[in-house]
Amino acid sequence: GFCIDKTITCSAIIKNLDGEGIGGIFKIFFEFFEEGDSNNVFYSKLLESFIEAGDQNTFEESYNIQSQGEEGIANKDLNCFYSIVTVPQKEICS
Repeated sequence: GFCIDKTITCSAIIKNLDGEGIGGIFKIFFEFFEEGDSNNVFYSKLLESFIEAGDQNTFEESYNIQSQGEEGIANKDLNCFYSIVTVPQKEICS
C-alpha cells in the first residue's frame, strides 16, 4: 500500500453590491466531498465576515486528508461546494 497526503482548498469571492452604505455579515457554508458523490460530505465549515458596502472578501477554507491505498479517499478526485447562508437585509419603511 501507499499513503497519500492531500490538501483541498476552496474559495469564493463575495461582493457586497449595496450602493447606499449598508454593510453587514455574510455567512458562507463550504462542503467537501468526493467528486460525483456530493451527498457524502467528509468535511464542512461555516465562515462569516463583515463586508462594507461596495467591498468584497475572499472566503477560503482548506482541509487536509490522509489515507492509505488506492481506494483511500485522498487518492480520489475531491471537490467542494459553497452556499451563501446569510446576506444582510435592508429594512425599508414606508
